[in-house]
Amino acid sequence: MLDSVIGIGVIAFSICLLCGSVWSLIHVHGRRRRAQYTPQLRWGALAGGLVLAVAVSCIAFPAGPDTRILGLPLPVAVFQRDPSGLWLDYAGPLSPVIWVLDFLIGLGIPHALAILLDRVKHTRRKHAGAA
Repeated sequence: MLDSVIGIGVIAFSICLLCGSVWSLIHVHGRRRRAQYTPQLRWGALAGGLVLAVAVSCIAFPAGPDTRILGLPLPVAVFQRDPSGLWLDYAGPLSPVIWVLDFLIGLGIPHALAILLDRVKHTRRKHAGAA
């Protein structure tokens, strides 16, 4: 029972991350707001996003002495060591789709940070002008 609750929580959290990531990508690179962000900020967020996207979609971490999980925040595949010492993979037909979702989440996180950085910069500039 607890495993299914945790699984549902991870999926809900990942869906929220995915929606935020896609929104931040559209917000930073969309036509209406493109002039709001400097090219350095846009290209920096894109470069950081690509690095983070590859990292989170290819990361493997141990879940136990004989289990490894590939992908973060959504697991793409699970590798388990059998008694003979070989690693067996458990990947489903949706693994490529999940890998793309992990990639999009990783790509969008630096864009969300770029939006926050821009908001802080504008708020400080506004308060400096008012003083």
